[in-house]
Amino acid sequence: MEDRSIRIVRDLLPDHWVIREYRPDYGIDLLIKLFEPVSATESVTVGELLLVQVKSTEVVDAGVLHVRSRRNVELGPLREDPSETAEVPVARLRLETAELLTVQAIGAATPVLLFLVELSTRRIYFVCLNDLIEKVIIPQDPEYARKKSKVLHVPLRNRIESADPLTVRPLETYAKRSKLYAAFQKFAYQGHELEYAFAAYKEAQEDERRDASAAALLDLVRHFLAVVLRYDFWERMPEWLPIGWSYRELVALREMVVQPQVETDLAAIRSYLLTEPVMRRNEEWVRSLDLPGAQSEFIGHVTSVWGRLTNLGLMYEEVGREWFLPTSLADTLVDI
Repeated sequence: MEDRSIRIVRDLLPDHWVIREYRPDYGIDLLIKLFEPVSATESVTVGELLLVQVKSTEVVDAGVLHVRSRRNVELGPLREDPSETAEVPVARLRLETAELLTVQAIGAATPVLLFLVELSTRRIYFVCLNDLIEKVIIPQDPEYARKKSKVLHVPLRNRIESADPLTVRPLETYAKRSKLYAAFQKFAYQGHELEYAFAAYKEAQEDERRDASAAALLDLVRHFLAVVLRYDFWERMPEWLPIGWSYRELVALREMVVQPQVETDLAAIRSYLLTEPVMRRNEEWVRSLDLPGAQSEFIGHVTSVWGRLTNLGLMYEEVGREWFLPTSLADTLVDI
């Protein structure tokens, strides 16, 4: 059965992905390295990978899981609302606790997926074990580590089929997690440094000091933009809209700050404030701004750009990590 399930995994996943088996596995059966095709005969690595635990069965033990609405489990003990429920079709699977503890020790930054292979249909059902442990198992059963095994629920909508190549898109998203986590950390660091530069600008009262502080802040912004725009996920994650929104905002800001001495160019600042992709401002009000007022509005906007970048990490922790889990929140996100 194990050999059959591995063959099915190889058959259903893209041919240009590299799949390596672990022997002995110690709870991790496969390492999958993602590649992207650049021609009919050549693919290149994108530096993304998945760890996979494979389980197989002739026919999955299917059922319906009744889930309740709940508050964010990162904010405190599990608190459910019995008045709001949803039904999630799932496959039930009993897994040894030792295997779950291995995944828990790995942490959230390296995704470990469970592949439940149904041999009779040649389908793969998947769930991210890191997220399942932190968002479902521990909140519901804090003492689960004392037990020998645990019944897991794998949503039946999380399936991979050869007839639909889009069913592997979630795997591509999980494989980008380490890149996203590195970016979230970088955004937070840069935002913190910009706060100091912004404070220096606000403290500058004389025109000469104000312009010098604005120039120093924009030099920092130019460097930070060069760093964050190197990430290759900006145009490779159409499934998560906030990534695209932030990318358009960063590109527009880069086009603005590459202009020399833009901090003292009133016409350029006014034009940017009226055309930047996030906030819509009253044109008459913008046209009425003098240089200090336009400069202050622009620099305040720049710092808010990094506030939104930092918020990407917060959204990912609260919402993104519940994608494809057997929870009420994941159920509401299916069609989004």
